[in-house]
Amino acid sequence: MKNEEEKITIDEFCEKVSKKAKTSPEDSKKFIHTLFDSIGENLTQKEKVPIYQFGIFRKKWASKKKGVNPQTQEKITIPAHHKISFKPSAALAAKVNKKYRHLKPNVLDEILTLTHLKKTTPEEIKELEGSPELKKEHGKAKKRALITLIVGGIILLLLLALVIILPAYYGNESNEVVDFAKKVNLMLGLNSISEKLRGEKFEIIDKAKVAEFLADFKKKLSQDRKIVETYSVKPGDSIFSISKKYWGNEFLWPDLYILNKDEYVDPDLIFPNDKIVIYEKMGDPENFSEKQRDQIVQAYIGIYRIYRALGEADLIDGRAKNDAQKIKFGEKRINDSQWTLYTALRYDHDLLKKYENAIYPEDIDLLNQYIERFGYDGMKNK
Repeated sequence: MKNEEEKITIDEFCEKVSKKAKTSPEDSKKFIHTLFDSIGENLTQKEKVPIYQFGIFRKKWASKKKGVNPQTQEKITIPAHHKISFKPSAALAAKVNKKYRHLKPNVLDEILTLTHLKKTTPEEIKELEGSPELKKEHGKAKKRALITLIVGGIILLLLLALVIILPAYYGNESNEVVDFAKKVNLMLGLNSISEKLRGEKFEIIDKAKVAEFLADFKKKLSQDRKIVETYSVKPGDSIFSISKKYWGNEFLWPDLYILNKDEYVDPDLIFPNDKIVIYEKMGDPENFSEKQRDQIVQAYIGIYRIYRALGEADLIDGRAKNDAQKIKFGEKRINDSQWTLYTALRYDHDLLKKYENAIYPEDIDLLNQYIERFGYDGMKNK
């Protein structure tokens, strides 16, 4: 343990976070910088930044005043500036001082001054100075209090790290630990930090981009293909079943979906009496031309992106409203997006490399596990 007067470096702190949280040093450093940056950014806009059961960072304006350079004793003017202070919460202070309750009341009161919960009176200072034994005992208690405060602060920061990192990197998983971390993350208002850590992986549906994508692909997919008929949707129908009915292959449904959606519409929602335009079949999947194969794969990737973004939007909304059903539905959407992408592998075994910039990194890892377990045509058995 370091002497209480020494400072812990950012690298040492990152190493402790990395070991305790079982994350890489890079992720730990990214988290710590993100946390500190977030506190700093909030302090530039607000007078105080409270962290639940940890304490309050507060800024106070200090006017310009005269002062003395401690090294040269030269008189100087200290410019106006903000002073930054930290006041621990009552819970943190109580935790730090719990083990010292057996000490004499005046010593315990002096320990409380370390956390600024109580000021030492002149009478108490005089008593300490007049009793070497009491002063020695107080020094030991003060040292133990400082060590405990440092260790307690590190532990609390590690807990905050877990609360932030788990939803950021395991947000799509569902187990007791991750679900609890998500709830605490939301309760403490730390979800914005988790979202920053997720970066580009955290995507909200952009309806304008989806509409542009659908319009562009409809034009490509409908080129040189005649309309066979217009089908009126019946109860129980789906794009999946209609594709199988007319084209004899349910796995061509992304082609049928895109051909019929000029504007953004949920792929899962078609209703009785909706009109579905049936085009000529793109071709025989077993004998697709290279152009046809690229078209159906790109259609699948487009559907994957739509499902994935819809799932993320549901998760955001569900967590904000603490709606378990919405969260579960969002997780199902993301699962559906992954199986949609896996289905596309039957048409192009190299699509994970070709289109890696359009696929979430964790989904690439998951799809490689599917391939290893089920092969490239595993959906035939699903």
